[in-house]
Amino acid sequence: MPVAVVVPSTERVVAAWLATIPGITPSMVATTLPSDASTWASTGFLVVEPVGGLPIVDGPPVRRPLVQVSAWAVKPGSQRPPWGMADSLMETVMRAAVGNLVGRSVDVTLTAGNPPTTATARILSVWAVSEPRRLWSDDSSFAHRQVDLRCDWAATS
Repeated sequence: MPVAVVVPSTERVVAAWLATIPGITPSMVATTLPSDASTWASTGFLVVEPVGGLPIVDGPPVRRPLVQVSAWAVKPGSQRPPWGMADSLMETVMRAAVGNLVGRSVDVTLTAGNPPTTATARILSVWAVSEPRRLWSDDSSFAHRQVDLRCDWAATS
């Protein structure tokens, strides 16, 4: 049976960085929103989506993507979105983007496959390039905030 190879991608690297932020666990971050909201209703959820950027072509192999990070919160059975939970989750991300990498980098490990294999990447910098914005969902019980982040990173394995 072939072994799955883990290749760092912007989505996976930024998701792994988000999971290093105090108060955020790996089960609260992915590249898509889980369909069963009851699995994350008590914590909220973060979704990472790359939207652009430019790799460095005449220097070290560093990626410079622009990513959208969405903070989701839901209160099943309610028609009132829990904006406070989405706001708190987004502000946790914003604080990390402002102060987490000043003068240092963060190494993250990416794991996938069965049997699991790993790869590593180094986050060189992360900063917000927009203010968080409120988005509206078709489902009135969902609160959704979104911010654009710039993340410089490089694969290390």
